[in-house]
Amino acid sequence: MGIFFLFMLIGYFFQKKKVTPDNASDTLSKLLLWLFMPATCFRTFAENCTRETVVTRAPLLLMSFGLLLASIGLAWVLSRVLTQNERTREVYLFGLIVANFGYLGYSLIEAVYGGEMLFEFMVFGMPFNMFIYSFGMFIFRPDKKLNLNIFTSPTIVAIFVGIAVGLSGIPLPAFFTGVVSGAAGCMTPAAMLITGMVLAGIPLKQAFGGWRSYVVVALRLIFLPVFFSALMYFVTRDPKASFFTAAMLCLPVGLNSVVFSKAYGGDAESGAAVCFLSTLFGLVTIPLIYAAATAVFGI
Repeated sequence: MGIFFLFMLIGYFFQKKKVTPDNASDTLSKLLLWLFMPATCFRTFAENCTRETVVTRAPLLLMSFGLLLASIGLAWVLSRVLTQNERTREVYLFGLIVANFGYLGYSLIEAVYGGEMLFEFMVFGMPFNMFIYSFGMFIFRPDKKLNLNIFTSPTIVAIFVGIAVGLSGIPLPAFFTGVVSGAAGCMTPAAMLITGMVLAGIPLKQAFGGWRSYVVVALRLIFLPVFFSALMYFVTRDPKASFFTAAMLCLPVGLNSVVFSKAYGGDAESGAAVCFLSTLFGLVTIPLIYAAATAVFGI
């Protein structure tokens, strides 16, 4: 958490002190959409989408898909209650559906629970990954049109190619995997730098003072993980799926709420604010949620 927050502060001060040009965040956003994100998607699915995953982890995938649908429904209602501004609503909708589980979540699970648990957590997150880089991206499109171009975007192509490679078991040259890993490794630092740069363009009072941002953060960090993990256990009686639900949903607002809104001309300031506040308060709430979920679900 501290490392991610430090990158955000670096981006903030670089932009504030004019170390970087005014359009630096725009350039980084394009790199994320066209290079870093596709590399991350390809690597994740190529490494984890195997025949074994499909066969033995199918129940986890189905439960996660159900969680995604329920999250979309509740987030749709909450975002409309919170604001009537369409571009701000996009940020809240996406932020209440998607947490920063792909980077922060993976690191936490591996560090605390080990590699085997990380693999299952990544399987559980696959439906959310598919949503982020397909329908999630188009939440921010001004025209609100969903067409077949969605399946030709760099991230979606990378997902399908990664699935094909994972299922086929085709070995890849070491130099190619090195390039992919290098590009994927740029995703989190670049996204946090963008968040800081966008924050530098708005008054601190705006970043800290909007009551709606605090409501979104409270929903993201506390209400959603508690509510949906309890619901998951009530419906499935599966302690591991219930734990994964809490572990994924208690994380800060997904960084793509800044990246996508910036790329499509949306309310990047609101996205940066909820990312900043949820990351800040998450330093306290995330360890508490993880400890409680571990104890309650016997992980």
